[in-house]
Amino acid sequence: MSKLVFDGMNHILTYFNNEHVQIGNGWYANNVVDSSIKNLRFLPNREYTFLDSHYPHRHGGDVDTMDGPYGRFGIFRLNSFTYNGILHSGVGIHAGRRSKGGADHATHGCIRTTDDVMEALVYYILNDPLDTLTVQNNHDQHNRHPHHKGDSHDHTHHHL
Repeated sequence: MSKLVFDGMNHILTYFNNEHVQIGNGWYANNVVDSSIKNLRFLPNREYTFLDSHYPHRHGGDVDTMDGPYGRFGIFRLNSFTYNGILHSGVGIHAGRRSKGGADHATHGCIRTTDDVMEALVYYILNDPLDTLTVQNNHDQHNRHPHHKGDSHDHTHHHL
């Protein structure tokens, strides 16, 4: 079983195959949570297990497009988890919103990356299903004064 590690400070998603070998140098990803989400400002540091371990969940239609909310490949959902006494489900890793900042566009708690990264993950897990996601060094990445809503690409942003 393969695993992913998301480093929220460095905005890097790293893939390790079932032999614990790192593939590549890490891929760009971000966890900017929309300000309307009050009970999950960022994905907390811990280990999560995947609900979608063999292939991503697809929605169809306009949802699974480069400019849609999930990107061309859908979402790798995590198993539901409890944080501060609240159950969270449907949180995962996906792309989307290319025309609105791509990986830097806000989500409802998910880690957003690029369609290229999602395509690579789909390929790598064909014979090596995803097992866990480890989140480390993560923090509230919402910028009060973004270039556009959800953009935290400016590395001088404030930590709320």
